[in-house]
Amino acid sequence: MELNLPVDLYRCIVEHYSQEDRGTLLSLMLTSRAFNYEAERILYRSFNNFCNITTQKLFLNRVISCPRVAKFVRSYKLFITFTIESLSEFLTLLHTAFLAFDELKYLGFRTLGGSSAAQILAGCTFQLEELDWDCSCDEDLIKFLSTQKSLKSFVSCWDPFPYSSTTFLPGRKITNLDWIPDLDDPEPDPALLADSLANVRTMTFGGYFMRPNLSTIAQYLSQVRNLELRGVQADDLDCVHLMPNLEVFKISMRPVLGLSILRSDHNAVVIKLFSGCAKLEVITIASRKHDFWTQDYRKWTRKDFTAHNGEGTIPWTDIPYVRPQAVSRVTIVEATTYDPSPSS
Repeated sequence: MELNLPVDLYRCIVEHYSQEDRGTLLSLMLTSRAFNYEAERILYRSFNNFCNITTQKLFLNRVISCPRVAKFVRSYKLFITFTIESLSEFLTLLHTAFLAFDELKYLGFRTLGGSSAAQILAGCTFQLEELDWDCSCDEDLIKFLSTQKSLKSFVSCWDPFPYSSTTFLPGRKITNLDWIPDLDDPEPDPALLADSLANVRTMTFGGYFMRPNLSTIAQYLSQVRNLELRGVQADDLDCVHLMPNLEVFKISMRPVLGLSILRSDHNAVVIKLFSGCAKLEVITIASRKHDFWTQDYRKWTRKDFTAHNGEGTIPWTDIPYVRPQAVSRVTIVEATTYDPSPSS
């Protein structure tokens, strides 16, 4: 006689096991219908990097034939490092399975050689949180990404992803944004991005290549508290006052060897910024660059600005870059940025 225990109790028991406890889970599946359901939920939760093509096909055919099981799949990863006969047939099978993965949250995929394979995503209804796409990026992928409103992480290791700002920003509530424009990115359409930028609290703007002028988006950054500019362009500093809640402002050098920064008198810039931004408390400006990313900084505070009545030379604090191996031999007064690359 089968005991009818509360569903939560079955789930509590099975949750003690992971997919690695395959033998135990398979045994539990034979004990009762309730245990069968809960054990299957664990067994099919993740299917990652099974390189045996026979195992892949068995799994895919199973989830296609049983939509109930397909809804258990949360994570699927397949980096193809082996030759598959009839690759097109396998990708068709994979696409059919993907159409059934309504609850998939993580997808990692690569074809052998990284060729385009975005057709396997067409028509999929799942809302990913993470996508590790180690294939070529194309228009089909851009179309798919525009449907992913819950995506938090996107990794692509092949050709630079085009038009990332217009693909990711519209329609999303973003509070932390690191915007690194690519060489071929078009000028952003402010009207398209306005709603997405309205909730940004922390932002880094710029990278190796030139970025749009801050004036194109400053008026939409009404909630930004912490802003870092990588490099300064004409008129950038004339629109900082358009961000009424800005509290911390940092100016870094672009990671381009030999490129200097902010030839203007730093003291005059500091006075101008503090005078025009009522909530601004801290200004940090790069003073010297060691290599692509590592830099020395100088920091000014509103307390010192106020103490000098906004006139004369406002005192600053030097924030030198400290190499990791030197940490044990020096006293670090200010927070610093460490270079993760090994020292020569």
